[in-house]
Amino acid sequence: MSKLALGSAQFGMQYGITNTSTRFTDDEIKEALRVAKLKNIDTIDTAIAYGESEARLGKQDLRGFKIITKIPKLSKNVIDIEKWITEEIESSLLRLNKNKIHAILLHHPSDLKKSEGKIIYESLKKFKDQNIISKLGVSIYSPNELD
Repeated sequence: MSKLALGSAQFGMQYGITNTSTRFTDDEIKEALRVAKLKNIDTIDTAIAYGESEARLGKQDLRGFKIITKIPKLSKNVIDIEKWITEEIESSLLRLNKNKIHAILLHHPSDLKKSEGKIIYESLKKFKDQNIISKLGVSIYSPNELD
């Protein structure tokens, strides 16, 4: 695995403080993937929250790339957490046109500290145990989140 990953937020939405244009076109996505391969970047970082990023990536040739995506913040409206996790992962796989992916991260690691944290972890672990996901993790945005 390369030490760099290709971020794909701008594939699915306008993203970035200096971005005054729109998201990438399909041709620009294809070119970004071609250059990434050329530079031995073999990992793509995406997320359910990145608009149409997963769906647009799913239309590309992703052979040779490891895909990392992220589960959004747990909504207070979710009653059946295991079902919600299953639906989120299965929807991502469908959009990405993949049967398995390299990693799933929690976009909001604080969800693990909630009373539902164990259910979230166990629900994600089932996909890892089935070899649908190789790695589980969290996105960390500040050092104090590591605690």
